[in-house]
Amino acid sequence: MEIEEYDFLFNDDGELMLVFDGFEDKPENPCLTLGDSQAVLVRSHKMPSLHIKDVPHDVWATLESVPQILVCEIDEDGAPAQVYDAPVKKIFNA
Repeated sequence: MEIEEYDFLFNDDGELMLVFDGFEDKPENPCLTLGDSQAVLVRSHKMPSLHIKDVPHDVWATLESVPQILVCEIDEDGAPAQVYDAPVKKIFNA
């Protein structure tokens, strides 16, 4: 599944945060995987992985250097519905 609309922001503590329209089910062991050309958010084994296309180069560079990011899923009113940390895993082909 592809995330069509998302944003990467830095919060007041300087942490990189991924923001997008959320889902009703709770995330279980989420992680963000970086591959050669895309980022994929795995929320849980119960739902499809979320592909994040066209990540800006400056954000990509930050993603490669942090151990985790903050994820904020917003509800239909635009309020934070679920906020959680997701470890960043790097998987690049040699």
